[in-house]
Amino acid sequence: MRSFPLLLLLAAAACGRTGSVTIGAGLATQPAAQDAPAPHTSPATDTAPALDPFFFSNRGGEPVHLAGAAIVARDPVTGDLAYASLATCPGAGGIQVDGRAGVGIVALFGGAPLEWKAAGLARLASGASAEAVVKALVGEDPAAHKTAQLVVLDAQGRTAAHTGIHAANRAYHVLEPDVAAFGVNLTPADVAEQMLAAYKANLDLPMPERLLLALEGGHRAPLRGARPRTGVTDKMRPSIAGVLLLLRAGAGYDAASDRLVDLRCDFHSEPLEQLRGLYRVWVEGVLGPRLRQTQRAIQDLQSPTYKANDAWLTRLRLRVPLGERR
Repeated sequence: MRSFPLLLLLAAAACGRTGSVTIGAGLATQPAAQDAPAPHTSPATDTAPALDPFFFSNRGGEPVHLAGAAIVARDPVTGDLAYASLATCPGAGGIQVDGRAGVGIVALFGGAPLEWKAAGLARLASGASAEAVVKALVGEDPAAHKTAQLVVLDAQGRTAAHTGIHAANRAYHVLEPDVAAFGVNLTPADVAEQMLAAYKANLDLPMPERLLLALEGGHRAPLRGARPRTGVTDKMRPSIAGVLLLLRAGAGYDAASDRLVDLRCDFHSEPLEQLRGLYRVWVEGVLGPRLRQTQRAIQDLQSPTYKANDAWLTRLRLRVPLGERR
């Protein structure tokens, strides 16, 4: 019986050699065919390096610290809440953030306890401000606060953050009303500032495009000792996962949720390019009908929210490429 775990490890190693990868939202892991191209090569480029799943595993048995860069924002016109990030942990988008339309968003990096997401949202829903939530969560868990990064955005656009002194090397956050940029293991130190500047330079674009351009703007700087492909590193690990989230009340599937946009890339050598591609597919097949549904619910046709929606729908109808203006 004692040899059973060893057999599992050997089987997992064999799978790692033949290759398997999960890309995008809800796609099952598929074994690579013997004569298929390298499964970890990005379709966007033939030069993207292969990824070794074991390089990103928790090999030492230590707690996994989420590293990466993120931006969280509120649209003051529509009230939409949104979040985007790139991270070095597979599937990070499913564990590092949670939010609710009309309530707020709670995001974690470093060694922050995952329970902080639910606890933070509960406090926001009860009327607490972003600052009060951060103070309460950090104060209640003194053992975790030194290694944690916690960022909270409330429904009024107030932002607050805590970055522990031992969260990781190069951990930063930049806060402004309605937007915050932050991360752990950022190279160089001004990645958060670059992301914020890129976001503010594109305030006339729909929120998902602002966030994708912010990620792109903050990740043009080279890694130390690596080729200039991303500005995030965890012991020289590249970003491999990404998430793009936009919350609007009743705008989700069949009006049963508030997730108007909910896209993830769980494991890929070029997660930002994958997010951009997923967003293009989402725009073509899903986003338009959902936006029209929310548009019909707006009574005041002269309201800023209606006009913002109309401008977004016009971009979709004209198929304006991401980030471009016409």
